[in-house]
Amino acid sequence: MIVTQLAWNPPYSPTTDTISELGVVRCGQLVSPETGAALYVCSPWHVVFNASTIAFGVLLVLGALLVAPGFRQGRLRTLGLGLLSVAGAGAVGVGLSPVDVNGPVHAICSLLVFLGGGVAVLALGRVMTGDPRWEELGAYSMGSGAVALAAVGADLLGVYGPLGVGGIERVIVVPVFLWLVIVGAGLTQLRAFTPAVGAAGSR
Repeated sequence: MIVTQLAWNPPYSPTTDTISELGVVRCGQLVSPETGAALYVCSPWHVVFNASTIAFGVLLVLGALLVAPGFRQGRLRTLGLGLLSVAGAGAVGVGLSPVDVNGPVHAICSLLVFLGGGVAVLALGRVMTGDPRWEELGAYSMGSGAVALAAVGADLLGVYGPLGVGGIERVIVVPVFLWLVIVGAGLTQLRAFTPAVGAAGSR
């Protein structure tokens, strides 16, 4: 996102411009699906955004399949990792269907990323809570998921406040991105992959 927005002229606004606008393939007027406003949009480096979004989605799906041993078995683990995969598939769809090429498909895929990512982090945070391998990261994870989902609700209701539509979208995605980095770092520790006491519990 940061790299792609550097090429915009006039400058890209992280508050008034949406994340989706970074991937538009043509310069011209675009009616924002979120606000209904007609905006001039030009993203010269849209290939960077779309390609990296596709790569992110593919890696997220693969990662969700590989990290299962780091979480206690149960329904919530299945739900959380399954929704991470759904979010990854949605990210692939976002990259393949820019908003000015196929708006309806792009909107559906974006919702899969936003909603799937938030619920996944919240569910996996619940799994991590009480697991001695994760300690305080369980509470952090649940908080991250709650913040992301609250922002999803604000976005769906069109309540943007001073953050603007672009700012709200970043409140949705940034907690999930940071969670992936922090929990990914935790998974590199050997103890995160050792069996947990009560691993066969219902969670």
